[in-house]
Amino acid sequence: MRASGELGPVLRIAATQARSELQLRKRRRQQMLTYLVVIYISFLVFLVIIVAVQEVLVPALPSDVPTPVGSANRLGVGVDQFARFGRVDKAAYTLVFFHTALIQAVLTGFIGGQLGEGTLKDGAKHAAVLLGVAYVAFLLLSSPVASLTVADQPVDGGELTVESASLSDGGFVVVHESDTEGPVVGTSGYLQAGTHRDLRISLDGSVNTGTPLVLVVHQDTNGNQALDYDFEGAGGPDQPYAATGNAEFVTVELTVE
Repeated sequence: MRASGELGPVLRIAATQARSELQLRKRRRQQMLTYLVVIYISFLVFLVIIVAVQEVLVPALPSDVPTPVGSANRLGVGVDQFARFGRVDKAAYTLVFFHTALIQAVLTGFIGGQLGEGTLKDGAKHAAVLLGVAYVAFLLLSSPVASLTVADQPVDGGELTVESASLSDGGFVVVHESDTEGPVVGTSGYLQAGTHRDLRISLDGSVNTGTPLVLVVHQDTNGNQALDYDFEGAGGPDQPYAATGNAEFVTVELTVE
């Protein structure tokens, strides 16, 4: 074995090795960039589909479905199965879609970082970007939705029972007499965002048998957990939840029996 004081060849070998490694990394990054772009585009397509389903399909679902009776029911299916289509918890769908988009953003970001840069640490950067995109998309494109379900004969002892009230952004349920422009005969307390079961609303003593009632769901637009709306004047900030189709607001009509 010979020892030499000439460092030139050693440094040239080291430089060549370092240059080759850098070139390999650069080539790998260029090749993986295509997959990274595909991952981002796939997430954006997923986000568009989710928002489209939430904003177009779910609000357009019917509030009630005609139930076949007698000989009209040739499918051999229980009538309760048809009635379920009219009881869609639209606010719950909004929450599910939002959480699904966040989970998809995190997983897509980590996969993109692993493919693009080779480490999960870099994937956290992509996950943060996709989380921001998903949050902003839902914040700007998502409309508040609400739905009500009232059982048969819901008024008993001066109280009206709402079987299910779902509100995506929280708010109140207001009971009008006759129509949406009629006098207010009952108001619920503030309802947090989500689904509320067996909600009881006290009615005024003026409500008699045969009185038609209309339930309207109002938003808590200003976030003060108080109903700020002038029913006899120009309204107020806490507007009713908008409905799709021919109806202007999310309402339920019933008659006191």
